Amino acid sequence: MVKGKLKIHVVKDKCISESYY
Repeated sequence: MVKGKLKIHVVKDKCISESYY
């Protein structure tokens, strides 16, 4: 559960980073 939640957080963070760039 924690691993899945972390993966989603990383993907979301990556999308935000790409949006900023």
